[in-house]
Amino acid sequence: ERSYKEFMTAIDTGIQKSLSDDDPQTLDLIYDAYGDLIFGYINCLVCSRQDAEDCFQNLFIRIVNKRHLLKGKENLKAYLMTMARNEVMEFFRKKKRSIDTVDCDETFIVATDDADTLPVEELSRALASLPLKQRDIIFLKVYQQMTFKEISKHIGISENTVASRYRYGLKKMKQLMLQVQS
Repeated sequence: ERSYKEFMTAIDTGIQKSLSDDDPQTLDLIYDAYGDLIFGYINCLVCSRQDAEDCFQNLFIRIVNKRHLLKGKENLKAYLMTMARNEVMEFFRKKKRSIDTVDCDETFIVATDDADTLPVEELSRALASLPLKQRDIIFLKVYQQMTFKEISKHIGISENTVASRYRYGLKKMKQLMLQVQS
């Protein structure tokens, strides 16, 4: 039985072959393999579904135009996530907004009427309430299962800073969850 990592390595190998062959289906392969992860990451950063859709679309246009840069990348997922983060930063520059002042709107939070999913809604609200620098790291660590070292390289800060932001973010989320439960 294949592990998840082996499975993703096989997918990346297929994408790399497709890139080398200049196959028009390459974008479909990238979208199928990483589209949901990338969109979730962008949405977590911008906290607006509409803005996330705009950034996501712009990112895929950039991927089409710069697909030659993807050839031979050892960790395609990390490279695509870095491209996504850069696209978000460009989005904020164009909007003349600081990434540190982003307030999450209701479209970021997954809400349902199902009582069984209430903890998911509460977790989403707690995550959305964090400062972006903590939210970004928690998303990458928990949802993307990246190590502190990988996150450090991805964001361009020290591993110790990543670890402390992660720790403080989790602490804030725990406090918010306790407030909701009481």
